[in-house]
Amino acid sequence: MPCASAASAGLLTLVSVVSACAATCPEDSSATPMRSESTERVAFAHRVVGGATGPLVPDGVVFGDRWGCASFRSEAGLTWQCWQARVAPAPATSRQGIQAWRVPWLDRKEIIRSHPDRFCTLERALLNVLCWRPPVPGEVSGHELPEEKRQTSDQPDVDWSVLPPTVELDGCVLAEGEVLCRGQGYSASAAAGNRVPIVFEPRPQVAESAVLDRESWEPRDDCVSRRGCTLAPSKIPSCPGHVRARPWSEVLCTSRSGQVVQVRGVLGVSGVFSTMMGCEPGSCCNQTSASVVLVGGHEILMLSGLYCLGDDSRVCCTAPAYGQTVIATGRLDRVTTGLAAGHWLLVEPTLCQPTKPP
Repeated sequence: MPCASAASAGLLTLVSVVSACAATCPEDSSATPMRSESTERVAFAHRVVGGATGPLVPDGVVFGDRWGCASFRSEAGLTWQCWQARVAPAPATSRQGIQAWRVPWLDRKEIIRSHPDRFCTLERALLNVLCWRPPVPGEVSGHELPEEKRQTSDQPDVDWSVLPPTVELDGCVLAEGEVLCRGQGYSASAAAGNRVPIVFEPRPQVAESAVLDRESWEPRDDCVSRRGCTLAPSKIPSCPGHVRARPWSEVLCTSRSGQVVQVRGVLGVSGVFSTMMGCEPGSCCNQTSASVVLVGGHEILMLSGLYCLGDDSRVCCTAPAYGQTVIATGRLDRVTTGLAAGHWLLVEPTLCQPTKPP
């Protein structure tokens, strides 16, 4: 079977990139030494209509002095939305909600404790703890603060940490998927006991998902295959009529770091890695990632910035890696560290889909 026909045959499980799909570099080639035949395993995603559905339910909350943040879990990791209490008094009978906003610089950070005037995150890569001023709307990066807690007479020096559901503190509670607050800056003065809801920004709508299913058992509702994807594949435009590109299998023979290339190959998924936590039956407690790659030649070509994320049940990809032929343009670099060491990487790749066969 031709290499590019694997996807059209409906191949959705992992397959080996066999040597029949790869040209062999000449013996006297000056190319960087490489494997005589690929041992990589490549998969092709399949298309699913739509993405994550259902209400946006907080996974956890942290509270401070008239501010708070809620976390939301998805295949891309934790995201955060934060809010501040009102500055001006609410109308006497108002139960209007407080609007929260997305805080992109907190994405994938883990808040381990909060204080009245700050919160602290565990920076696993740096093996230390950093503390931050409560977010404000519109900021693109956080404002770092010392880890010491502020001591004042009007604000309790309490380590509130991350609260589990149904725990109430400072007038706020997370229960049954909602955050409700009351008291100063939340309720109207004439109705201090009335709770007002925190209103979260809705998740972006996903029209199409590019997914790779991993397990055949019946997953729980918290698994990606049941929740749906929040990552959407980018659209790949058609190539201009004049674009011509050599196969990656040919360019591979003379490739060098820093070289700007335009190569043709099949778009797929490789390098699936997962954490190894022991999950309960049907649950999805592991994080899984994979790389979107160009297939052809003696080895795959990794595409910088294109990836798949998910859990035990499914990964969702940022590119439509359905096994179709594409042309990729970018700068070659050799990966020298990590699990991908030795592979070629295309930096800042742009993709297009040829309108005519090569």
